Amino acid sequence: MKFEYGYLTFDFGIFSTNLDKRSGTFTMLSADGKHKAYSGKLGTLIAQLGDIGWELVSADSAEKGTMNKQVMAVYTFKRRVG
Repeated sequence: MKFEYGYLTFDFGIFSTNLDKRSGTFTMLSADGKHKAYSGKLGTLIAQLGDIGWELVSADSAEKGTMNKQVMAVYTFKRRVG
């Protein structure tokens, strides 16, 4: 069984709960190093990924700075090839 992998990144304020207005970038990884990136509204990207077979496998976040309380989140996805 083979899989392809990708990750979705987006920034948000630590006190913000409305992610529908956020934009994100999904990067589809390639073994040959020719990764492809797609940007759009976060909710739309997640829905589209699910529609075409991508599954969420992990989520992580890191604070980008203490002054503005910005957080960067990374969601890792996989989908079966073939």
